[in-house]
Amino acid sequence: MIILLKLLLILIAAIGISSICIYISIKVKQNNVYNSYKLMDILLQKRYSLISAILSKIQTEMQNDATEITYAAKLRDEAMTLGIKKENLNRRFAFDHELSLTMQSILEKIKNYTNLNSNVELNNTINTYLELNNKIKSNALIYNKNAELLKHAIDVFPSSFISRLNNVKRVDYFKI
Repeated sequence: MIILLKLLLILIAAIGISSICIYISIKVKQNNVYNSYKLMDILLQKRYSLISAILSKIQTEMQNDATEITYAAKLRDEAMTLGIKKENLNRRFAFDHELSLTMQSILEKIKNYTNLNSNVELNNTINTYLELNNKIKSNALIYNKNAELLKHAIDVFPSSFISRLNNVKRVDYFKI
């Protein structure tokens, strides 16, 4: 009987220790996602500044595309107001993706304007913007990998049980 009680205590201790280890593992994965997003946020904030600079420099020349320029400014403002809060990640990713597509379209249209193409300051700003986009893409891969590891931890038993108990949720991937 005493041996049975000792075995039961050992089993309870083993379950408790493994539950704590799983909880810590999930929290580490969740923090990795959030920390990689904070780095993305820094890069995105820099991109918003560059977008402002580009839009202000092309506004007078590209009056035919004023609607698209206004739309890009609106998307930038919307994404900036969402900030870095965890609950806003998915919405912000959607705005950032739409903003990237809109800016890509605007940059293509700039090629049709001779005055803008010869503007050295604008070209330097665009090149900086494109370099920053490459950094964002690289960091998005890291973020997406961390999001995938968290998703896997949430989906697999027994960590799925512990995730539900601690209200750990999946996050969306950053669209590149």
